Amino acid sequence: MDHHQENSSNGSCRKISDSHDGVGRRRTMALKNFVVKDVNEQADEFIKNFRKQLKIERQESLKRCHETRSKS
Repeated sequence: MDHHQENSSNGSCRKISDSHDGVGRRRTMALKNFVVKDVNEQADEFIKNFRKQLKIERQESLKRCHETRSKS
């Protein structure tokens, strides 16, 4: 949380940060990094599984094609 303190000599305000403000920002950044990392890991896993499934489908298709050719 930010506080403002009025400087009596010229009437201007200056920002005074709570000591916990930096800790909260670090926690927020750590959480964001964790969420981003988790999302990236999930995306990588999805892509890996998708490619694996494509490979299986391609192999099955080739197998059917060879079976069809051998029958004719």
